[in-house]
Formats: sequence, structure tokens, C-alpha cells
Amino acid sequence: MINNNNIIQRVLLFVIAIPLIAAAIFFLPQQKHIFFNIITVIASYISSKELINMLSHKGIKLNSKVIPFLSLPLPITSYLIVRFNLNSDIFSIVLTSLILLILLIAISTKKSDNDFSNNVTFSATSLFLIIYPGYFISYIVRFSEFENASLIICFFILIVFLNDSAAWLFGVLFGKNNRGVVKVSKNKSVMGFLGGTVGTFVFMGLAKYLIPELKPMPIISYIILSSLISLVTITGDLVESAIKRSCNVKDSGNIIMGRGGLLDSIDSLLLAAPFFYYIVKVYSEKGF
Repeated sequence: MINNNNIIQRVLLFVIAIPLIAAAIFFLPQQKHIFFNIITVIASYISSKELINMLSHKGIKLNSKVIPFLSLPLPITSYLIVRFNLNSDIFSIVLTSLILLILLIAISTKKSDNDFSNNVTFSATSLFLIIYPGYFISYIVRFSEFENASLIICFFILIVFLNDSAAWLFGVLFGKNNRGVVKVSKNKSVMGFLGGTVGTFVFMGLAKYLIPELKPMPIISYIILSSLISLVTITGDLVESAIKRSCNVKDSGNIIMGRGGLLDSIDSLLLAAPFFYYIVKVYSEKGF
């Protein structure tokens, strides 16, 4: 049965959020989309805080004031590389430095003089926070390097959200008897997956004709790339579902109407971003 409140909330979010994002992308493209990328960096920090809060429900306490900021250096570095055309190796240097920082913090953090029992948990969790969301979200920032960055960013966001919305709608309408295929999210259905894939095909088809870097594209490349984007988009949603189930929480937060936390809304964007970035980059340079 369709929840009318859920539909209204999703429609309002789409009607309000998408135009605002589009305005930030198309009307404020100065300095390699600095306004949009500031929003992206802030989103990385908020998502990191939500993840830390979820982990606390599992008993994992990260008692360091530095940890919530670990998701910031990589997206900021990506922007600086794009904005000032810096050597891309700087990104690897920053990533390596962050890893070293975490290890240094870990060996200096203990419960007592002889108790380092939390050392491995602290190190592993902190490294995870660098990657998710920091590393993944940095690829959204890197879209700004492309000549048609405004179109590419907008289409990427629309493709992912359309996939999510189509998957939800098809799942509600036709997925009653084919749910539970993926154990981590029992409400996910086969028809939902197919609906999300159809939605991705539609928007990738539009992108094929409107984004110069993606045309002309052979039909087989179009099918493969659309399927890949659909798969990683859905996987992004499932990955966060697994984290929430592990932490025994329903949502990552409560700041977005009808969606829960910010991480609940951008989980699919995080995993899809690197794939979409390299699809555009490789295709624009070499084609398929």
C-alpha cells in the first residue's frame, strides 16, 4: 500500500531541493563551482557526524575532537586541485598523511596506562570515516574539472535520485511478492531494482545527447554504463542499510523531511560518484 505522506514528502523534496541544487550549479559556476563545492564539503562533515553518532549506538566511541573533521581534507584537496590546476598526486599525499595521523592518534589514545584494547577499533573506524564519506564525496567535487561541469553535475545527481525514486515507486507498486532478495534490506524488491535501472536508462539516454563528453555512444556502451551506474547506485543504498542494521538505528539522522539524515539521502551518490567520474573522464579522452 502506498503511503501518501511519504509520496508528498518525496515530491516536496524533489520540487524544493532539485531547483536549489540546479541554481547553485548553473547560476553560480564561478571559480570551478565554489558555492556548490562548499555545500559538498559541508555535506561531508554532516554525514561524518551522523556516521559517528550511528557508531555510538553500537558502543564505538571515538573520543577525539579531530575525528569528525577527517572527512573534510580529501574533498577540499580535490577542489584545490581542480581550482588551481595542481598536481593530482597531492590528493594521494593528503590521503597518506591522514592515515598516518590516525595511526599516531591511535597509539597515543588509551583508557589507562596499560589498556590499549580500543586501539584497533579506533584505527579501523577512523580510517573508515576517511573513506566514507570523505573519499567518495571528493569525486563529486572533481566533476568541476570537466568543461561541461554544470551539466555533468546536474545529470549525475538527477540520475541517482531518479534511480532511487523509480526503485521506490516500482517496489511499492509491483514488489510485494518479490521482496527480501537482499537480506540487509528486506523491503528491497526485484521490481524495485528493475524500476531503478529503467530510470537510469532514461536519464543516461538524455545525458548521451546533451553532454558532449558522452556522445556519440555505441548502444552497447550505453547499456553497459547505464547498468553499471544503476548497480552502484543501488549498492550505495544497501551499504548504508547494512551500517544502520549493524548499529541498530532506523535513520542516520532526522534533518531531511521524509528521508531521515543527510547520509540517508546521499548514500547512493557516494558510491556512484567515482564510477560516473571515470566514465566521463575515460570516455571524453578515449571513447569506448
